Amino acid sequence: MSESTEDISRQAIIWERQRQRLGLECRECEVICERVVYPWQCLRSNCKYVYAFADEETTYFGCLHKVFTPELDLAAFSGLEGHAPDPYGMLKTARSPRPECRVTVEKAYGCSFSERGCCNPAFFQHPSAPPDSRIRLRSNISPDPDPDELA
Repeated sequence: MSESTEDISRQAIIWERQRQRLGLECRECEVICERVVYPWQCLRSNCKYVYAFADEETTYFGCLHKVFTPELDLAAFSGLEGHAPDPYGMLKTARSPRPECRVTVEKAYGCSFSERGCCNPAFFQHPSAPPDSRIRLRSNISPDPDPDELA
């Protein structure tokens, strides 16, 4: 039995969506880590991918690359200067962040964090970082001490 081209295409789309989701969140342990962005930072940094449009009396802004999907009311940000509190806070990334995006990782159930540490530390690196700057895992386990030396 051979699968039809349509079935293979459908499976490829499902796999691609799952691969993209795995790049935006990590669920390899009981802690759920998600990449988030702050739209306030996008406005403050004058990101070239921020757009705005007027709808009747309200002006909205969003991200051209849909790193964050909602279009937010620009009035909430007017008059804010310096280190004013962020009116919207963080938003979960909907697509892979661009190199210019300021991305952080938010942990859900951080109290469940294992004492052994994170099982996927590369997730905390920016997704567009060059491979040379990513974490390389090494074993620094020293051999068991000789019992004769301890006596």
